Amino acid sequence: MPISTARTRLCRLRGYAVPDTPEEAVRQQVIGELLRLGYPWHLLRCEVGHPVLGQAAGRADLVIGLTDEAAGGTAWGIVECKAHPPGPADVAQVLAYARAFRAACWGVTDGTRWQVWQRAHPNDVGHVWPSMEASAAALSVLS
Repeated sequence: MPISTARTRLCRLRGYAVPDTPEEAVRQQVIGELLRLGYPWHLLRCEVGHPVLGQAAGRADLVIGLTDEAAGGTAWGIVECKAHPPGPADVAQVLAYARAFRAACWGVTDGTRWQVWQRAHPNDVGHVWPSMEASAAALSVLS
């Protein structure tokens, strides 16, 4: 059996080792901050897919408050974690996840810079408030 030389880190939510990538470091940082702000760990989920997105579209990095999972799921919040400063493609990605999960708010971060949005109307994810450039302290907006 070949020996793996890949580095891993323990994911606090999944409870098992995952590849230690720069994006995973950001995800664990965000998880730690959400837990510090008082979010219950059982409301946080990593790498969540959605039937509307299909397998090719990938999975949301962090989903907060996932409900009705059997029907595809809705969520209170979505966070996409990036190893690089978030750009337009990253914004489009998290918006697609927000629409699929009918999320109330969503954001994308590299652990330092945040872009955060909230639904302008409870039934519409298409019209959003403008993005806010913020530091990691912007997580308090989500609490």
